[in-house]
Amino acid sequence: MSKSVFIDILKEAAQDFTDSFVSDEIEYKKVVLFDGNPDANIMVVARDLGKDEVKLNKPLIGQAGSLFRKISVSLGFTPTVDFFMCNTVPLKPFNNIAFSDDLRDKFSWILKELVYIVSPSYILCLGRESTEFFLKRPLKNMKEVVATEFSMYWGNKNIFVYPSYHPSYILRLSRQGIKGAESNISSPLCLIRNRLNER
Repeated sequence: MSKSVFIDILKEAAQDFTDSFVSDEIEYKKVVLFDGNPDANIMVVARDLGKDEVKLNKPLIGQAGSLFRKISVSLGFTPTVDFFMCNTVPLKPFNNIAFSDDLRDKFSWILKELVYIVSPSYILCLGRESTEFFLKRPLKNMKEVVATEFSMYWGNKNIFVYPSYHPSYILRLSRQGIKGAESNISSPLCLIRNRLNER
């Protein structure tokens, strides 16, 4: 079976799990699993959904997600072709308050299955939540890991992980007039591009 078929099966299982899950943290129980290319070599993992993502049934499509897509295009990537884009939790939290560690842990099986199905070589982590998921440790500050390359095994495959600030943080910096904020996302993308050019 193709990756798309496995992803459809996973989405159905994730929706069934969500429908039976009781939590005040979840605003909408609609699972939005991914956007992009299941055969892409680069997986982009953000935090959770916003209202635009729920409405359009795609992750990373709101203000912050659009900024990420714009930056990636400026570096020569085509997001829907070069990336498989998803979240640590494929749901919208109530009032956009980040999900608790406990809830993320309970839903972590979905992201784990996605990684096995897509089998990327490179993973770009947008924000603390996805970075902690892949590095398997809590972070006091994203500064200690941003734009750093980590090599690890997922199953029997070696993958490279690149932590980055979430684009919503970059938006806030830009609105404050801080110049060069977008480099916090473009730098790890450049590291991935360099790896691709070495192949």
